[in-house]
Amino acid sequence: MLTKKYLLAMLCAGGMAQAGLIFDNGSPNVTNARDISLFRSADDFTVGAVTVGAVRFWITTTSPIQTDPQTNFSGSITYAIYNDSAGSIGSLITSGTVNGLVSVYSGLTHSGSNANINVLDFNLLAPLSLSAGTYWLELHEGATLSTSDGTNIGWELANDTSGNAKQGFAVDGLPVNGVNDELAFQLFDSPSGSVPEPQTVALVGAGLLFSAAGLRHRRNTR
Repeated sequence: MLTKKYLLAMLCAGGMAQAGLIFDNGSPNVTNARDISLFRSADDFTVGAVTVGAVRFWITTTSPIQTDPQTNFSGSITYAIYNDSAGSIGSLITSGTVNGLVSVYSGLTHSGSNANINVLDFNLLAPLSLSAGTYWLELHEGATLSTSDGTNIGWELANDTSGNAKQGFAVDGLPVNGVNDELAFQLFDSPSGSVPEPQTVALVGAGLLFSAAGLRHRRNTR
């Protein structure tokens, strides 16, 4: 017979068993975002020896503001991962463009506006093995790092009071201008098809709670 402890264990393990979170730079602080359509934006991260398979980050709209960020989103993200060079972006390790992406509402909305925040998962074109150290993740909306489709989305901030992120106009090349921000993103060790969707744990939990309620009902009617 299922017990409360067993149901809770199933709920907690449901998401974790599917993918390994290897780096967490924070969730959206729901205050601001950095444009990644007209601009190129990057942030650093420090890891042990890991293999990166997927990225999760959060987007909103910047100009024009839309309720659903998907309205402004082309569906393409170009990413690049670099070595660190004394606190700045160093040599390129890998890059690629992922097309056909669809973001999902996160349940968060910017205070004072109707701009929702969506979560967006994508796979690297190939898993990337990294040795222990500091690296940089760059994300840009569009088919290349230097182009823009003219409708802007923003990469949500995790912290807008301190950080080491970089930003610059896409046409100017590497983002080298320091901004006092941390960008919200997570890295996973397996493709995003195995990364639990934001709603997944809630849905699993609802199902388990329903099962638990059924068990209680059967016990009470015996």
